Parts: sequence; structure tokens; C-alpha cells
Amino acid sequence: MELTELINSIAPVATLLLFPAICLFAYYVDNREYGKATEEQLYELSKFNNCSEFHLFCLAGEEWRVVRQRVDKDFADYVLSGSIPHYVRGYVRRRIADYARRHKKTSPDKV
Repeated sequence: MELTELINSIAPVATLLLFPAICLFAYYVDNREYGKATEEQLYELSKFNNCSEFHLFCLAGEEWRVVRQRVDKDFADYVLSGSIPHYVRGYVRRRIADYARRHKKTSPDKV
């Protein structure tokens, strides 16, 4: 068997084994860094609005029309593992962006 035949026979198997590993690694790295910032943002937004993080989950669920039982389950998952569902991440990002826009327009430096 020649080297090229050996490489051609191993390549599909190597691809099947390496691709999922690379995807999992990229997912882990992305969520590890992004999740920390989002947890902090969620906490800061709840503190700023003088409400609980659970209340923010409920508001995000209402905005995205997520069933309340799902919101309860997602919040329980968040408490146990720190995972934040997409609808809460989106809600938190929009609220922070809204605040930043309002704050920028009414900033004393801009008057």
C-alpha cells in the first residue's frame, strides 16, 4: 500500500474524529468567555433595576413568548450550571444597549 492510499483511507476517519472535537473545543472556549460576561451583565442589570435575576428571566420570557414552565426550568439550569438561554442573553444585551443609548443622549458631557 502506498503512502497516498494510506492517507486517503485514514483521512475520512480522522475527519470524523477531529471535527467534533474541534467544534466542542470552540463551543467551550466561546461559551466560557461569553458566559462569564453575560452572567455579570445579568447580575448588574438586576441590581440596576432593583429586581431579581429570576424577574429578568420572566421579563425576557414574556418578550420572547416563552412558556412560563420553560422559564422556570431555564432559571433552575442557570442556578445550577450558570447556563443562560439565548432569549435571556438577547434581552439583557438589548436592555444594556437601550440604557447606553439613553445615557449617551442625556450625558452631561454632551449638553
